[in-house]
Amino acid sequence: MLLIQFIIFLKLISCKEQKQEQEQIVEQGQEQARELEYIDEGQSTEIKEDNFKNTLIKQIEEGDQHENWKNTYQKIDLDALVYIEDIILTNNGYENPEKDVFNEKIKIIFGRTIDNQSGNSYLKIDMSDKCDKKMYYIPNSLGLNFVYVTKNYNFITEFIPLPLLFDYQKIYPDISKNEKSFWNRMDDLPEARRFNQQLLISRNKYLFNDDESQFPWLITNDIYFMESLVTVFGYTEDEKLLNWVMGRNYKKAEYFIENYVFVKNCKGNLEIRKDILNYIGKNCNEQKTAYIEHLFKHTYYLIDSYQHENSKFNEKEKIKILAHAANIYDQLFINHHFIGKSNRGRWNILGTYFYNSSAEDWNKLKKEFILNNYYNLPNLKSLVKYAERFSSAGAPYY
Repeated sequence: MLLIQFIIFLKLISCKEQKQEQEQIVEQGQEQARELEYIDEGQSTEIKEDNFKNTLIKQIEEGDQHENWKNTYQKIDLDALVYIEDIILTNNGYENPEKDVFNEKIKIIFGRTIDNQSGNSYLKIDMSDKCDKKMYYIPNSLGLNFVYVTKNYNFITEFIPLPLLFDYQKIYPDISKNEKSFWNRMDDLPEARRFNQQLLISRNKYLFNDDESQFPWLITNDIYFMESLVTVFGYTEDEKLLNWVMGRNYKKAEYFIENYVFVKNCKGNLEIRKDILNYIGKNCNEQKTAYIEHLFKHTYYLIDSYQHENSKFNEKEKIKILAHAANIYDQLFINHHFIGKSNRGRWNILGTYFYNSSAEDWNKLKKEFILNNYYNLPNLKSLVKYAERFSSAGAPYY
């Protein structure tokens, strides 16, 4: 069958680089073909070969008319793509994680919960808007940046046309014999296919197989996706990734602090990205003070606009932000003389608030701290006492 030919073809490509024997390739390809003939009757993303071939023909005939894809591409197009991608991933060493492990990873990385009992085979993730959960079956084009989570195959993918993934002319010569489509005239089509396959492999092996060897390729060729994991979704558990993002954004420290440290989650509640604050605390030095200085400035703005109604944070949230920022900045202020360049080393966060606020507001802040057990922050209680020693001259000299 043609499906066996396709699997063997992919094996040949993959194993040519690995210098494996052709007899082994054919045997493994036939075995995978037998496994892939199974059609799940539940929330299936499997696709019979006739349907796959018809889908491919349709996409070939439509060509690269991006503006029409939103009307002509449907779930069956994504099913066909996922069906082939599963083979590509398997042939390139992707170890399919257990369902509960995969679901937990999706929750940690993207903040999305997979319901395997629902009738939907996919989750759509908008890499620029973590709260957009509407389902669209639209290939990535016209500025869209969607990633799809496959519930049945346990990997993630971009939605691209089949001709951009594999050489259908070698697998289905009867289709391409009289082809006059756009795809046949693309000079860079082979390179696009290699890139799309590598993107699929590297993303999934890095995120779900913990394959660190994929990291250099991803941060060179997939910058927006990798950066968005931290900035949009708040995935900060990966220390290597966090360090790269923080280093990349150092020259944009002001914008980064304002937009990616204290954020609103999809329910409209405050989310504090504590790993980013801890990074700032650990990596601040005399040569690199941009993050810590802008943390002070951003928090000072919150203090200055404490009663402003147009702030996206309410009073309790602002107090919590002050607490977490002060726990980092004010402790560094005590320990290091170079902290506070922008304010001549005289003022820290809580000291500024203590001096400029009324006794009523200061006591309200302290009460909120106590009610929340100082948010379990190790330095905050002692920093409150230190702040109460500030005067018009700024920090105490003893």
